Amino acid sequence: MLRVLAAILLLAVTASGCTSADEPTSTTRPPAVGASSPTRALRTLLAAVQEGDLDEVARVTFDDQVALLIALDGATTSEARRLLDEGVPEQSRSMFWTSFRDTYARNFDEEVSDMLVAEHDRVTVDLVSFAVVDVALRKTSGQTRWITRLDNDDRWRVDLFATFASTFAQPLRLWLSTLRDDADAAVVRRAIAAQRPSLLAALQQEPLGPILPGVADQIRGLLTDVGATG
Repeated sequence: MLRVLAAILLLAVTASGCTSADEPTSTTRPPAVGASSPTRALRTLLAAVQEGDLDEVARVTFDDQVALLIALDGATTSEARRLLDEGVPEQSRSMFWTSFRDTYARNFDEEVSDMLVAEHDRVTVDLVSFAVVDVALRKTSGQTRWITRLDNDDRWRVDLFATFASTFAQPLRLWLSTLRDDADAAVVRRAIAAQRPSLLAALQQEPLGPILPGVADQIRGLLTDVGATG
């Protein structure tokens, strides 16, 4: 299943070039959570995934989002809550991102870190600041967008929910329907409800291209399922 989840992320580079405007991001600088700009956040993520630097990956993503995506691997309510409370185990995190890296290389004959990145627009959704980042393949004409989010420390991180909600909203809803209605499930639903700004950003910005009405309904349905429509 982790391979399936990684394949979901892989859809981000198969939509529809653009060129890079900033200098390459070095992963040897002193560690800091987040990045100083949206493009730097995405470049840091791609370089860290390529190098297998899980600490650097964690610094420019949101751990609760990664935990929820990995919980789709058939996790029980207690297992999902543990992922949220204690963090994703290194082995699971490594399998997730390594699968994405290797699948990308097999499909596009280039490295993840070869993607071309350039900032597009900054928007505010549900009082949260986001930035849309254009991404293009280096060897082909494939182009799409990723979304980054400004965190509470005014640093930019890659928002996996805002970028990929159209691909996993339905599987996430189906998984939620299998969970027992207990205290652990309530924690999981609250964690998803906290992603409301990201899910709304996905609907408004359509980073992977035009969202079909049925897909949009799945995202809205997910918000309804977790009581995050108000």
